Amino acid sequence: MKNKTLMMFLSVAALALASCQPITSASVSDQASASDTPSAEISNEPSAEPSVEPSVEPSTEPSVEPSTEPEPSTEPSVIISTVTVEVTKTFGLTIEAADGTTITVLTQGDEEDKYEAGSEIEFSVEVTDPSKELSKVTINDKTINASEDNQYTFTMPNKETVIKTEVIVLGDASIANISDVDPDALPSTVEGLKTFLQGTVEAEAVYLRTSTFVDTLSSTNKISSTIVGQNDVVKSKAINTNDKYSTINKSYTSENTIANGHYYALSTQAAAGESDTTGSYKVLVDDETETLAPNEMKEGDALKAVTTAGNVNTVINNLFKNSTESFTNTTDGNYNWVNISVNSAVNEDNAKSATLKASAIVRSYRRTVDLEVVVDGDNFVSDLYFTQKTYSADDWDAENYVPFEDAVATANIGYRITQTRGYRNTLETTNLDKYASDEYSVSMSYTLPGQTSVAVEDEEKTIQSSAYLTLKYTQVDFEEVIFTPSIVGADGDLTVSYDSSNRPVVNGLGKGNLKFDNGLGVIQLLPVTVIQPLPYSISASLNTGSKIFNGETAILTAAILPTAADQDVTVALKEDSTAGVEIVKNDDGTFNVKGVTNGTGTLVVTSTADASKTTNVAFTVEDKPSLEGIKAFLTTTTLYGKFSGWGNHFVNLSADGKGEYVCYEGGKGDIITFTWEMDDDTFVITTTIDADSPTKSKYYNFESLSEATISSVKLGFSYNSSVKNVVLSAMDEKLDLATADLSSY
Repeated sequence: MKNKTLMMFLSVAALALASCQPITSASVSDQASASDTPSAEISNEPSAEPSVEPSVEPSTEPSVEPSTEPEPSTEPSVIISTVTVEVTKTFGLTIEAADGTTITVLTQGDEEDKYEAGSEIEFSVEVTDPSKELSKVTINDKTINASEDNQYTFTMPNKETVIKTEVIVLGDASIANISDVDPDALPSTVEGLKTFLQGTVEAEAVYLRTSTFVDTLSSTNKISSTIVGQNDVVKSKAINTNDKYSTINKSYTSENTIANGHYYALSTQAAAGESDTTGSYKVLVDDETETLAPNEMKEGDALKAVTTAGNVNTVINNLFKNSTESFTNTTDGNYNWVNISVNSAVNEDNAKSATLKASAIVRSYRRTVDLEVVVDGDNFVSDLYFTQKTYSADDWDAENYVPFEDAVATANIGYRITQTRGYRNTLETTNLDKYASDEYSVSMSYTLPGQTSVAVEDEEKTIQSSAYLTLKYTQVDFEEVIFTPSIVGADGDLTVSYDSSNRPVVNGLGKGNLKFDNGLGVIQLLPVTVIQPLPYSISASLNTGSKIFNGETAILTAAILPTAADQDVTVALKEDSTAGVEIVKNDDGTFNVKGVTNGTGTLVVTSTADASKTTNVAFTVEDKPSLEGIKAFLTTTTLYGKFSGWGNHFVNLSADGKGEYVCYEGGKGDIITFTWEMDDDTFVITTTIDADSPTKSKYYNFESLSEATISSVKLGFSYNSSVKNVVLSAMDEKLDLATADLSSY
């Protein structure tokens, strides 16, 4: 509190003029403050003493030396008085609590519920609605932070004051209001159970708040705890409990979040007082994007990743797949699963939840497996138990494939998931800025398919189109970088694609910029010049194989590598050819080759960009056989061919368009069934494997039939995607491939 002291002077100026003497004994002090702290406003009232205003005449007397004896004063007296006034200023507090919150002032006010300016005020805030989260507390629109336990302290200003709260709405009532279970929607089969559980992941993305996962089935024996935030973040902590993989002071944390138009996955391993953080990111793209680059992710997939724990999905992927630990392998012939049962029912004491149960016996391992899942009416999984028990031979009823009643399992492992449903709060997220570099350089080399790598060192940064890039990033600043920059496109007439090994490939011609993302969406441009590469290989073929019928036309197609090279070629008949043909170039770059004279010949195909790149296509010109003759050859007997080291091959074709293929190599393979038809003009055969047919016969896949004549047809078959060809000719009879003994051929 402040005191204002007022010094008042009565007619001082007039008296000074009367005596022609300066005022030296009086002082004036005004200590009023202009701050917000309260102050008393005191007006200067005139003194009750009358003013003395004597007339002043100039003296005409000569100066007289003063007497040493004191003389009585003839000047009027000046009265100086000091008045001290103490004023206390108080102001009111207005409470504006947002819906779902309460504000309680803990400091006692005066009888008018007002508070003295400059005094300390304490208050507390409580959120009473679980669907709300406190986002801000303000004093006169200025944010104030809590000191502890949602309690706040501030100094009362020199004015009326407003305490206000603001909230975030965390969701609507459906988060807390659980639906009743629909009994008709519960699964009754293994496949139905798998589909149902896959659907629960969608519910998890909406309702999940926390999830705990205990895994004793895998080798690491993991225990993890996950929490999902409303701000597009999911955080997990985990430890390994297997002695081989864990120590008392080792733990793992992860954080998945969406920010800057990116999806981020951070992982930290802590041990012995030290921690190591690694991370990756994906650039988010629209859900309608058909082809994703290696560093891209659809927005919908990213949103699911930051709203689910992934634990239920882990169990689904491990239990329902083609392996020895799969409910989908249900026949006795597949891994000896027997006594499989699936039961689902609404819980009697709670219509809003249901229990799904599945069990089976794995007799070859003397093992029982049991799955139990508790779901609510919105398909949210609250509990999941999977138990796998293994028994010794002494405790196993081998006749009925069950453990004896008093048997004790030698191993009892599995999964346990416990999840809570509710409103998600805002979670603190990692500052990602420190993990990316704002300053870095890019060096690169390019490689054309099948060629050696070329370093890009010239000032123009010259690259050959269709080459894949090898990129190296060098950090210039001193950031704690864990995000490696990545190429995200190009401008101008340039584009970036990716090859089968996910390496970036530059396409187009001319000058432009390659675009690089530092991991936070900050784009750096690298000017480059892209030129057309020269051919390094050439191939060509006729659509009729190696035969051209006299008077008819085959089409020759050439291909040059790399694909970005000039594809233009010339085609000429080699001089020593005995066959005669007419060659005409088409607008699409192909060539029509018409048979004129019977005989053999060679077509020489040459690149116009590099005449040293050539290839030859051998062919024969012959009279066209009759359609009836070819069909008779194909359908009358079994067609047979032997490829040394690659098996014996048999084909049956019927006039109604059905076919069979089988290979014999150390034993008869499965019969592959297919349909076939032949073009009446070109004799080109088209085949389609039946949907329910095996795809392999012994070791080989059936590929094609081609180049049919009245005495032979070419069979195409493959081994590990490597296609081979064998010429088939007619046998003496038509075999029943299902029953025939093929070992003697």
